[in-house]
Amino acid sequence: GVLKNIARNTNNYFLFPKDAGVTSGDIGKLMMNDGSGTAKVYQLSPATDPQKGKWVITMEDIGDLSDESEIYIDSVTFSQSFTRVDWRDGATPTTVAEELGLIKDYIDDNAPFNANLTATLVGDVLTIEEIAYDGTQIQFDHFETNEGLYIDTVSRPALPAAPTAFPLGKLIGIDGSNAIISSNLVETYTLEGSLTIPHDKLNFETDLDFLGMEDLWELIEGFLIVPDADGKVKAVNADDFNFDNYFFSTYRHHFLGIAIYTASSSVTVYNLTGISALISMYVRIQRKVTDI
Repeated sequence: GVLKNIARNTNNYFLFPKDAGVTSGDIGKLMMNDGSGTAKVYQLSPATDPQKGKWVITMEDIGDLSDESEIYIDSVTFSQSFTRVDWRDGATPTTVAEELGLIKDYIDDNAPFNANLTATLVGDVLTIEEIAYDGTQIQFDHFETNEGLYIDTVSRPALPAAPTAFPLGKLIGIDGSNAIISSNLVETYTLEGSLTIPHDKLNFETDLDFLGMEDLWELIEGFLIVPDADGKVKAVNADDFNFDNYFFSTYRHHFLGIAIYTASSSVTVYNLTGISALISMYVRIQRKVTDI
């Protein structure tokens, strides 16, 4: 059968339910799990429009705050913070709603916050939203309880198409309704574009000179391989990103691994998809962190 024929060439494979659109004509292509739980030929997620940020603040007890309690707002156009001393301005609230109301009034009445932020208080819930995208990040310091400090929507710029789906590996066969996917640690893929690997940089004795981010990107672009459309792969490029104000808001790229050899239109890759999966989890967790 199919599995027996594959086994003559390699013992390193696994079965994964395949999408109905995957056929034997796709053998050799990179497969993805886009969240459907089925293997599909890798495609990039489309570019996105700018996304305005939204934050929700609630409190259980205003006694958890102190004069050092601080709200820090950072954006593309400004970075500024204010403390409980600032928003109270001599007032002595006795309820959560009153405390949140003072924070709302401070944002509404003071520049630069009111230029692009709007605050709405409903009961004991304060919602802060961007009027237009400005890469805003809101963080909190010296808040004793953070359960009610919640990032509802991350502020992020327009983003280019990106490999957001998890790369499963190279399709090497089909067995009924299952895709047979290579689990080799080193695998060869069809390369989109060109790649020159700086092999000397792999030697520990080679000195690395960094005068700026351009030098770092030059190194990364020589080694890091990411999925591309139609089941191909490519060398990562700085133009694939739009970090703008904050890395964790904009990074959404799975990577496949490290290039170790390239010939013509193919590249041999050392698989690091497990690390990519962990990084994707870490990045998404960091997007929800509000405590400095």
